Amino acid sequence: MNFSTKKVNVFKVFRVAASTCVAILIASFMGLLYSSSAGIIAFLSTQDTKKETLRDIRIRCFSYILAVALSFVIFHVCGYNTPAFGLFMFLMVWLSYYLDWASVLSSSAVVSTHFLFEGTHSINLIINELLLLFIGVGTAMVMNLFIANNTKTIKE
Repeated sequence: MNFSTKKVNVFKVFRVAASTCVAILIASFMGLLYSSSAGIIAFLSTQDTKKETLRDIRIRCFSYILAVALSFVIFHVCGYNTPAFGLFMFLMVWLSYYLDWASVLSSSAVVSTHFLFEGTHSINLIINELLLLFIGVGTAMVMNLFIANNTKTIKE
């Protein structure tokens, strides 16, 4: 494979790598459970443009709220087990496609596995998950605002 013929957005590559690492470091420093998830959320939230990143962050937050509420109801009714998670995923995927939120579904599914593994929706775990979300999307937003793709300006 000849890498010189491929168009690579170096600015985006740097934003993804930097935001992922910074998010994990912040979450780890805060002592959060599943701190690597903050990095994955940052990675998934880094889009090509500021406008796309802000849209992604907005719907990712709404999707998280939906995932927490839906998993709370399903896990409390059906138990913290694999069939309940299957039911959760069926409804979450259906609602995500219906609401045009499919692009952010992956992080909402991950947060729900944390509730499944821990066997609780305690307030501490809910706060932990919200902090992971805010750290992940926050670092993606900051990196996108300060490390812009200025290729057009540089070429001029």
